[in-house]
Amino acid sequence: ESIYSVKIELENGNDFIELDKENKVLILTKNIDPVNMMFSGIGVKIANKTNVKNKTNLIIKPNKGSIKDGYYILNISFRGNKGRLYTNQFFIRIKE
Repeated sequence: ESIYSVKIELENGNDFIELDKENKVLILTKNIDPVNMMFSGIGVKIANKTNVKNKTNLIIKPNKGSIKDGYYILNISFRGNKGRLYTNQFFIRIKE
């Protein structure tokens, strides 16, 4: 088992986000310093700068250009303890 983990929870409780709407997404992490995290994707922004350990709130507002085969792609990268870069791609289902 990895010492790091990144998990996504959609605030709407569903397994999809909605097109052209602001969707709240919670990123849950283990053993990752938030300072070392980067988020990328079309229409992604960090919702609030909280100091809650292991939790980051994002707002994702997908548009047609951000959809690939019915999914929105969110990239999350972080630096581990020894400076190694880890990158994860999450495919989130889109409801149009």
